[in-house]
Amino acid sequence: MATKKGAPPLVVSSGIVFRRGTMTETGPLPRVQVWQLMDELQDWELGERLLSASYRFDTTATALEFIAVIGLAAEQLNHHPTVDWRYESVHVGISLRSVHGIAARDFELAARISEEAAKLEGLAVEGDPR
Repeated sequence: MATKKGAPPLVVSSGIVFRRGTMTETGPLPRVQVWQLMDELQDWELGERLLSASYRFDTTATALEFIAVIGLAAEQLNHHPTVDWRYESVHVGISLRSVHGIAARDFELAARISEEAAKLEGLAVEGDPR
């Protein structure tokens, strides 16, 4: 991916900054960059093949609203997570499909999901709430 010299950084809605020209949208990120981005996404856990987060909401209706928002973000980014809903709890998983690891688009979707959870006052919980 060629970028013009001095091109502005790409800023994801949550404030995470991706520098243009330092990575591709779908290619693997350097390990150090992955850990820097993970520091920004406190509610996410990184597994070998999955980036995941779990949230609890005040009501089932709010959990369903969150799922709808995830669907819209997934369509906009053309990157679709798995979503598991249990009453007021929602577990989200982003499969790491890049050839050798996690890609920028994985973090972009995770950041959007985190932002939407915060707007709906979702509480990040450890592990899968199932």
